[in-house]
Amino acid sequence: YQRRVHGVQCLDEDGFGNYSSAEVCNFKASLERWRFTFTLHCQEEFRNLRETFGIKTNAYANSLRGYRNERFDGGASGAIMFLSVDSRYIVKQLTDSECKVLKEIALTYSRHMQENPSSLLVHILQLCSVRMYHETLHFMVLENVFYRATKGRYDISQIYDLKGSWIARNAKAIPRGHKSRCRLCNEKYVVGESTSQRCPWSATGRHKPDHTLKDNDLNDKIYLPEMFKIELKHVIEKDTLFLVSHHIMDYSLLLGINQRPIHVEDNSNNRPLPEQEIFHIVDDGGMKALLVIGPGTYYMGIIDILQKWNIKKRAEWITKWILWKDVKGISCVEPAYYRERFLEGLDNILGDPDELRVPGSVQRRQTTTTSYEIINGNELDEPSNVSNIIEEAPVTIHSSPQRDIELMIPKNKKMEYWS
Repeated sequence: YQRRVHGVQCLDEDGFGNYSSAEVCNFKASLERWRFTFTLHCQEEFRNLRETFGIKTNAYANSLRGYRNERFDGGASGAIMFLSVDSRYIVKQLTDSECKVLKEIALTYSRHMQENPSSLLVHILQLCSVRMYHETLHFMVLENVFYRATKGRYDISQIYDLKGSWIARNAKAIPRGHKSRCRLCNEKYVVGESTSQRCPWSATGRHKPDHTLKDNDLNDKIYLPEMFKIELKHVIEKDTLFLVSHHIMDYSLLLGINQRPIHVEDNSNNRPLPEQEIFHIVDDGGMKALLVIGPGTYYMGIIDILQKWNIKKRAEWITKWILWKDVKGISCVEPAYYRERFLEGLDNILGDPDELRVPGSVQRRQTTTTSYEIINGNELDEPSNVSNIIEEAPVTIHSSPQRDIELMIPKNKKMEYWS
């Protein structure tokens, strides 16, 4: 292309020989139509961020040499999105206003992330613009919040987009005939065609669609150790304070839940029951389950952090207020109240660990050298002795990007099966 452009310039100097001026203009116009430019914005800030996150330049470039799972309907904006070949990075198209906001906050965002390594704000690694066909497209490269899950043994079972609002915050059902992934067995299937495909983990045999759920779809609380619960709230308070300082709202807490099977010990040893006992009411008026499926790992990150409270958002607020008559429950509100409601919603979904400390349940006592399990009032000398009781123990919560937190299973998911 450069040779052809330089050739035109040379022909210009030589008078284009026998070509008419109209033909020369048409030729130049055709070249201009195919011209494209690639521009990197705020290079120093994002280079420092990649170094802060420990991302090597060569590895970063190799990841972006290819792509997978491209989407042309990403989110409500219909933006172009695709994953890198290793699923670590997401390339997402931005609107002109989002690109402008990111350039405005790039310096302070870089400082905030460097000063707060435990921040839950999504890792934005690069901002670029491509101009072609007289159109300019903006793209950013960000780190996948669920990248660690793709490296592990388990996949994400449920994904929630949480804003703290409640008006129109229910996920839409997936239409029949569309492809989805089962959140129980993780197999791909076609919605509505359950006759030829069965889910081994479902009581009905039907697959459960894996799609992004919203605030009103989250029915279970998240139980964490008290110290991690406090730290999580502290980190999110600092992150949202940073967003409010830039008049940003409409962000979301992206929550991924990994469901894991937990096998419960069978204490019966196949012994026959005494004649006076009825088998189906022998355990607390019922029969004890041998398998429980519950949350094993949480993945978190704050996404969609480029929406400013402007005239367009004010107009959206007025429209939704007239439509819903609930100024507090709509998602589009001014930044200070959005943050207040967001933090209140976080308090509502975080359970109190004291609720788990019930008599006869599985409890963990922390010591300086090892940890012990107390089951049925008997202390086990070694943690390895628990392996024959719980095959898949609850392990960690990953609060993107660097925080690993041990998980506590809620009572109704595990502990009620111990007496």
